[in-house]
Parts: sequence; structure tokens; C-alpha cells
Amino acid sequence: MFKVQVPKAFPLAAISLTLFLTGCANIPDLDDLVSFRSMSSFETTESFSSQKTEWPTDEWWLAYGDPQLDNLIQSSFEKSPDIAQAAARVRQAEGLAQQQGSALFPEVTGNGFIQKSKQSYYNGAPADFVPHGFQNAARATLDIGYQLDFWGKNRNLLDAAISGKKAAELQAAQARLSLAASIAETYSQLVQQYAALDAAQDALDIRGKTADLIKDRFDEGLENAGGYDQQLAAQASAEAEIEYLNESIALTKNRLAALSGTGPDRALLIGRPKVKALKSFGLPDNVPAELIGRRPDILAAKYIAMGAAKRVDAAKADFYPNINLAAYFGQQSLGLEYFTEKGSFIGAFGPAISLPIFEGGRLSGQYKQNAAQYETAVAQYNATLITALNEVADAATSKKALIARTQKTEKAVKASERAYKVAMDRYKGGLSPYLDVLRAEDGVVSSRRELSQIKTRAFVLDVQMVRALGGGFNSQE
Repeated sequence: MFKVQVPKAFPLAAISLTLFLTGCANIPDLDDLVSFRSMSSFETTESFSSQKTEWPTDEWWLAYGDPQLDNLIQSSFEKSPDIAQAAARVRQAEGLAQQQGSALFPEVTGNGFIQKSKQSYYNGAPADFVPHGFQNAARATLDIGYQLDFWGKNRNLLDAAISGKKAAELQAAQARLSLAASIAETYSQLVQQYAALDAAQDALDIRGKTADLIKDRFDEGLENAGGYDQQLAAQASAEAEIEYLNESIALTKNRLAALSGTGPDRALLIGRPKVKALKSFGLPDNVPAELIGRRPDILAAKYIAMGAAKRVDAAKADFYPNINLAAYFGQQSLGLEYFTEKGSFIGAFGPAISLPIFEGGRLSGQYKQNAAQYETAVAQYNATLITALNEVADAATSKKALIARTQKTEKAVKASERAYKVAMDRYKGGLSPYLDVLRAEDGVVSSRRELSQIKTRAFVLDVQMVRALGGGFNSQE
């Protein structure tokens, strides 16, 4: 039986050499790195004070009660290239994590060859001892290699890859949220445009009635041609505005078709939105405390920074000795008839130790580069946190303001309608000029248009709030 004798002093010598060489490493000192900001470092009490409501659900768009919107969003999840790209990035990150994980295990490969070879007669050995002519040669070995991860480099690289995988999964969730919110926001624009079209048609109706009145007075010789032409011009402007709004509606439908991953013909099937009335404004409990776990973009930024921190640790390990264990066992012979003989057995094993002593600053540069990438990732996380809080605050501020704006605009509409009626009555009685009617008419048209836009803006702001609150995502972290 083949036996290998290992000197008893070998393990101790290897360890001693390793410890000695470790002292040769020169790791650069780094200044204090950027740190993660906690949510408690932000003042939010006053900005987020409101009546309480629930967090959005995963399929938050169903609350609007519009099957057409539901179908557009569901179609986007199935057909949008953005979703496909996000899913592909997740698979890519999974593959990278699998590759990094393999470094923690031994690598075993089989190698072999059979060939005819001829040796030189003038290679330093007597020619009589060198086989003459071409001879059959064969070799087959099982090669084993294993890197001892004393300093945690491979473990850190695996942890970084796992963090990257989690970040990719969270970015896929963010892509889903962004796509659904983009469709809902575009849909809210369609709601606004239809409301504006109603207001424009209402304005055209008012302009037309006024024009009829002025025409009657003109025919009776009580009004000059200039006043009648001026009213006809206002009526034509209202008709042009309707054409413009019809174009805008068509373009918005095209945008919705593209977002849903379908062709432009799908836009022709989109009808007028039928969004049901929204609930009164409110914010969930503990928004600052729970927002991190509710926003996939924040968590993705966090995992990217965590992965960068692990790569800093991995770069630091490069300053220490690299120890590999290598071995091979097999058969080798010159002449195939001897290949299976016991005497053809070959083998070797032992450690290989390497330590960078002079590399021109390459390792220091890599270490500093990874540290800077970590700081960049942490700064991006902090920026994402600030942006998220700002988005919630903006949506909350606009929703609160919308309530007061709606009330005041409703009063303005009623007042302008009364003023218009008075102006028309006085004009019919010959007590006021046409310009008074025109001003009163403009006031009614303007206030009604503004009220229609304010009422539809509630839908726009609700979608913005849902996006700001994470769209029903909940990681429980």
C-alpha cells in the first residue's frame, strides 16, 4: 500500500511561516467612513400629523374600482420589458452568488491524456537510456484544490453577492411598483383631461348661449358688430380648446398602451375612466418607523451598501497570506501496458502560500476604491431615505391643501355663477354693456374649469401617496 510520510514539524513550520509573513502586510488607514442615517435622526412629527389610515395593500389599484385600470396594470406585469429586465437581473445576481459560494468548497477535476511522444536523445541523459522512437504515453489524475479562507475573503465575497441578490429582488419589486404607479398616474392624467374636456364643452355651451343673445340684440340694432364678432371669436377659441383636449386624450391613451406593454391599437379600446370616490385623507401609524420596510428602493439601497461593506473586508484580506491546499493522485506510464501497474501510481499534496510584498500600491488602491464605493452606496442610501420622507411629506401637504382649495373654489364657482346671471339680466335689460357679460362669462368658465381640475387632482395625489408609502410592499424588516 502506498504511504506518505509527513514530517511532524511540517504543520508547525507552516503556521509559523504564515504568522511571520502576516507581519509584512501594510494595510492603509482609512478616515471615518460615512455611516447610515437612522430614521430617528429626522424630525417628522408635525409633517406627518393627520388622521390615521391603513397602509396600501399589495394590489392597491383595486381600491379605485375601475376594471379598465386593473387590466392595464395587470397587462404591464405580464408584457412590460421593464419587468422582464428586472427578473433577468435577479437571475443574474443568483448566478453570481452561486459562483461566489463555490469558492468555499474544494475543487476536484479529472485530467488525462493518451498520446504518442518521442524524447530527445540529447536532453542530458545517455542516449541508450532514452526510449527510441515514438512511444505510447498515458496520464490520468484526480486534481484537488482548496483555498483556506483564513481571512474570510471568500466568505465576504459570498455575503456581498447574497446582498446583491437581495438588492436585485428588491429592485424588481420597485420596478413593479414604479410601473403600476406610472400607469395609475397616467390614468389620473386621463381623468383630468376628460374633466377638462367637460369644462371646455360647458364653456362652449356658455359662449354659444351668450353669442345667441348678442346675435338677437345685434339683429334688433341694439348691439354693434364688434361685440358679436368678439363673442364668435371666444366661441371659436372654446372649440379649438376641445380639439386640443381630444388630441391630449388620444396621446395619453397611447402612453397607457405603451406602459401596459401593448401596441397602439390597444389605445383605441381605452374608454373614459370610471374611478370611484376616494376615501378621506390620512396617514398610517408610525410612518417614519415603518417606511424603511415598506419601500423597496430604500431596502435595495441598504443591501447594496451592505454588499459594498463586505467587499471592503474582502479587499482587506488580500493583504494577508493566501494559503491553498493542492493535491493530485493518479496513474502515469510510458507504454500503455504499464498504465494499470501499481508502480505507475503518482501523487503529490501540500500547501502553497503566497504573500504580496511589493505590488506598487495595487492592493492599497483596490482597498481605497472599495471603501469609496461603500461610502458612495451609504450616501445613496441616505439620499434615498431623505427622498422617501420628502415624497410622503409632499403628498401629505398637497392633500391637506386640496381640501381647503376645493372648498374655496366651490365658493368661487357659486359667486361667479351669480355674477354671470346678474350681468346677463342687466345686459338683457340694457342696463350694462357687453363687456360686463364677457367678464362674468370668463369668470364662470375659469372657476368651473379650476374646480374640475381640483376634484380630479385628488386621484393624482392619492396615487402619489401610494407610491411614496411603498405601494403595499412589506418586507417585515
